[in-house]
Amino acid sequence: MKKIAFALGIVFLALTACNKADPAPEHLSFDLTVNFENATKSVQTGWEAGNQIIVFFDKEIASAPRYLVMQYDGSKWTYSFNETTLESDLLGNTSGTLSAAYVPFVKSWEVTESSGKYKIAPKDKNGEKVCAYYLKATNITYDVSGSKLTATLDFSLDGYESYHFYIPETTGEPGQFMMLGGSDYNYSAALSWFKDDGTFAAQSNPTLGYPYDGGISFFPSLSVSPVTLSADAKIYVDDTINNKRYTYTIPAAKVIKKGSNIKLPKLSDSKWIVSDLS
Repeated sequence: MKKIAFALGIVFLALTACNKADPAPEHLSFDLTVNFENATKSVQTGWEAGNQIIVFFDKEIASAPRYLVMQYDGSKWTYSFNETTLESDLLGNTSGTLSAAYVPFVKSWEVTESSGKYKIAPKDKNGEKVCAYYLKATNITYDVSGSKLTATLDFSLDGYESYHFYIPETTGEPGQFMMLGGSDYNYSAALSWFKDDGTFAAQSNPTLGYPYDGGISFFPSLSVSPVTLSADAKIYVDDTINNKRYTYTIPAAKVIKKGSNIKLPKLSDSKWIVSDLS
């Protein structure tokens, strides 16, 4: 009898070992293809080290926002969740939708819930809101197989008619320079909201300058595009640290359209008229 009982015990252990479930994966991996339209991205022609993308999943709006931040390290994307429960919830999904946004010059993100949507403040290296164009990929289908999330993010410029002024050979801090010039140059359509339909929205902000490629870049937004100047137009660039105003005249008949890259003279050029800010 002892021999029979011993043999049955071995069979029982073997059966329980075979039926034991594999442990659930603890972490999610990603297979995300990230594309953008070169023709409408005003500065870069490819992703650069330090670029960041914010990703929201399944149109979720919660009192405590949950999102993923992707950062490019020069060769690949790295991923970090602001809240660990989002990763575990995604591991339990088989599919869903995501929406993502890219803003240049961003070093961190501040997201808060407000009136049933997320208020987004992309921050520069000094902790100030970035006022520039943004790219978006909305309501993209993702799939989860095992512990891998797969999706293709095709970014495009949002509907705002953003374009690019570039002043070469000029140094400064983010936001040190502000561009003014009538209704056309006074504001940037800066990323400000994520809504429960999976879309993003902008809000008018001052047209601030950001250091890039040895100069300063500005991204105003036009109400319509293209615009052909019927008369000479003045651009004002205020240096808010050194209290100087630089004035430049764009000649009549100049055409400005969505995605345009307009190179201006460097600020030391005699084509700029310099005065003190009052």
